[in-house]
Amino acid sequence: MNGRASFYYYTEWVMSHHRYGILMLFLIFLSFSENQAIAIVLSVLFGGELLLRAALIRYKRKTNPYKSSLNRKLDSMFLFFDLLALLSLLATACDVDMMLSEEGVAARFLRALYLLRALRLFRYIDMQSLMFSPGYGMFVSLVVMLSFFVSDVLLWAIILYFSVEVLIRLVLLRNMSFANRRERLVEWGGLVD
Repeated sequence: MNGRASFYYYTEWVMSHHRYGILMLFLIFLSFSENQAIAIVLSVLFGGELLLRAALIRYKRKTNPYKSSLNRKLDSMFLFFDLLALLSLLATACDVDMMLSEEGVAARFLRALYLLRALRLFRYIDMQSLMFSPGYGMFVSLVVMLSFFVSDVLLWAIILYFSVEVLIRLVLLRNMSFANRRERLVEWGGLVD
């Protein structure tokens, strides 16, 4: 293995390791503080990680351009959400919220963007086995019931969560192969004879 190939190999190994996931979860929870100094440091760290992930995806596409991988599609989608999360972190680091009026649309948009930082948590979970497990179905049912009794920020967080969940399901289902047409209809639309 040459130096470049081994660099990307070990980078992917480190980034998919569970200890790296635990470290990132800690940093993500830390990023919810309103401290400007922490936001500056984390925006540099997350920006570096974002560039490294983008380079890794580009390298994988270059070395195997014909393989359509589900993981690559999910990685690209999470890369987009990471970029939005980084923008929200930069808004805290640059104290943009203070420069905008309280009633401004931009201020509300930045607060919604601030919540997108939590979506980075999805990267460290095996999405396919999670979404088709019975435990996850029970969790979704509880969140749906909870949505009838909440308002304001919590309701927007639930809406955001389900929007992302629908996108992930769409990516997963488009890459699944089914034995026959009936099974495809059952998975896509919940249609049963």
